[in-house]
Amino acid sequence: MLRELKDRTGMTVLLIANNLGVLAEMAHRIGILYAGELVEAGPVREVLREPLHPYTRAMIAAVPRLAGRDQILAVTPGFAPDPLFRPPGCAFSPRCPERERECTESRPPLVPVGSGRQVMCHRYRSAKG
Repeated sequence: MLRELKDRTGMTVLLIANNLGVLAEMAHRIGILYAGELVEAGPVREVLREPLHPYTRAMIAAVPRLAGRDQILAVTPGFAPDPLFRPPGCAFSPRCPERERECTESRPPLVPVGSGRQVMCHRYRSAKG
C-alpha cells in the first residue's frame, strides 16, 4: 500500500520499524541504525540478502524462521551502549564478533560500497573512492 501511495503521489514515505519482513515488503531502500547511527543503507533487497555490517547480519540471524518450532534464535551478547557513555570507536564494537583493534579505537566513516549502498565499518574503508 505504501508503494502504491508513493507511485501515485511521488511522495517519499518514511517507515520506521524493527520488523525486517514488513520492511522487505513495503520499502525500496532501508537504513539500519545502531545506537542512533546509520550503520548500513541501500536497496532493501540487497541489504537483506547480502548484509555488510555485522549488526545487520546479527539482526537477520535473530529473525525467527517458519521452519521448525524448536529453533534456537541467534543472540548478540551484551547491550547497546549508554548514550552518555558511548565507546570511543565503533558503537557496535563491544558486541561485534568481527571487531579488530581499530574498531575499538576510532569511529569508522560511513562509506559508499557499490551502487547505492553505504556501510559504517572499518572493514570497508578501502572500498571508498
